This record gives sequence, C-alpha cells and structure tokens, in this order.
Amino acid sequence: MKTCIIFILLTIGVSCQSRTNQDETTQVEVSDWEPPCDLNSLCGRKEILSSLNGPIEYRQSLVSILNLSKESFQKYQLHYADYIYYICGKLISVGGCSYLSLEQADLSPEQIELYFIAMANCHHYKCYDYFQGSRHKFLKLANSSQSLKAKKSFYLMAIKLPRPWFEKSGDLRMYIHLLEKNGEKIEYKDLGALISAIPNHEVLKDFVARNFFKIDSHKSGVSVYLARYQEGWHDRNYKRFLNKNVKDEDISAFLLSMPIGCPKLKTILAFKDHFSQGNERVLKDILKQDELNTYFKELKLKENVDSKCLSSLPPAS
Repeated sequence: MKTCIIFILLTIGVSCQSRTNQDETTQVEVSDWEPPCDLNSLCGRKEILSSLNGPIEYRQSLVSILNLSKESFQKYQLHYADYIYYICGKLISVGGCSYLSLEQADLSPEQIELYFIAMANCHHYKCYDYFQGSRHKFLKLANSSQSLKAKKSFYLMAIKLPRPWFEKSGDLRMYIHLLEKNGEKIEYKDLGALISAIPNHEVLKDFVARNFFKIDSHKSGVSVYLARYQEGWHDRNYKRFLNKNVKDEDISAFLLSMPIGCPKLKTILAFKDHFSQGNERVLKDILKQDELNTYFKELKLKENVDSKCLSSLPPAS
C-alpha cells in the first residue's frame, strides 16, 4: 500500500509541473494513444492507474462500465480493493462512480487518503463543483482519517477553488501549517502543487523563501520560482547562502537563478569564489563587459548582450 501511494504522489508531482490550463473537454488527444488494457476485462493495477491520465473518451468508457450496475462495480471493487477509491477520485470529472460509498462508517483512513489525493489532482470545474457541494462532509472525513495526506489534499483542493481570496485565506494557513508538521523537512511534492496553483501569492512566496533550506528536493526549480515571483530575493537572502553549513546544491541553485532575479553587483561579488568555468554562463548573463573584465578577468568572458539583466545592474564601482 505505502509503495503504491508513493508512486501515485510522484505521478501527481510530475503532473503538477507540466499541466496546462486548458479545459479537459477541449484538450487535443494524442492520436496514437494506446489503451494499456482492454476494459472488457479486469486490467492490472498498474495498467489501470496509468490509464487514468489517458483520453477523456477512455475514462468515460471506464465510468460507463463501473456504473453499469452495482454488481459490475462490486466486481471492480473486489479486484482493486482500496485503489478503487483512487480510481473513482480520478474519474470525478467524467461522472464519477455512482456506487462508491463515501459514508464515514464504511471508510478506512487509507481509502479516504486515496480518494482525496486523486480529487486534489483534478483541475476541472466539475471537480471544483463536486468538492464545493460536499465540502463539509469531506472535511469531516479528512479529520476523521487522521491522515496528514488526506488533510493536505483537502486544503489544497479548497485553495484551488475559484473563490475570492478572503474566503480562502484560512485554507492556505491550514495547508502551510500541515506542511510544517514535519519540522525539519518540507516535501516538494506537496509544495509544488501549491506553487502550481497560486504562484504569486505573497504568503506562499514568503513561506517558500523562509523555508528554502528545509525543502527536500527540486531546489533549482524553487530558486527559479523565487527569482521570478519575489523581487529582490537574491539581494535580501544572499547572506543566508554564505553560511558554511549551506549545501553546495543550494548555493548552485541560488547562483543559477541569478539571470532571472538580476541581483545587485554586491550580491554577485559575495559569491566570487563560487564562480568557475562550470557556471560561467551566469556571469555572462548578468554582468556588463567592463564588470567581467574588472572582477572576473581570469575567466575571459564575453557578456551576453541580449540579457535582460545588463540594464538593471548598477555600474561597476
């Protein structure tokens, strides 16, 4: 069970980074997509899970089979056990599972967790309407499960709803509180979903910047995010990266995002010893030729005249 949940969460993480904002009914389907198995027979667990991101017609066919009769659904439920809840959660946008019980007395924490994880990965208006219509019921289920993953999925879905921010500020605070539960580590797979949903929210930007060193992976992507959405991030935070306990990968991520953040000359020179032939392109993108000649003469670099950073930096002094 634990291994499969990790597989599902990793799949969601990739989906969050690459998804578009197109409506599901208007997406262009890949013409040569091949179904992993025949729906007239019971697919293996891996095959059915991988098919849930396939064309809408395929998922509609699966819903038709699951909703054909209670007996038909029970056959699938017996075959897939708890994972029928993940499958049905992924099918909400195409009608969902009519015979799936969501009564608290009938559900285990694992089943609630799987259903909520799948639902929170949906970006279709039908999923938003469905969640909003049963929000209070879902909150009770999340709390009753005692599952951190289920609670995070609930609040992530609440944050994504198309409602005014003054109505969602409490949801965001709760989600961030749940992210901090681990204390020393913040998992990117949870943070990435939030960044994808509300990248320019001030509370989120401040939280990510403050906890940069606690994030467990994707540091380059996080650094690029902060450089793009939080003006002056490099200049305000560079001293934190000069601490002797900072990992090389964190420093590298900080430096590689400089062409996006366009820091001041003082900030760049604070990391002079960290620049070499390996990351020289950063300097070419952010410094003028006279600055390169003055401060990095030994690297013999030519400025990138197309860089947007050149006009934003103060002159060398």
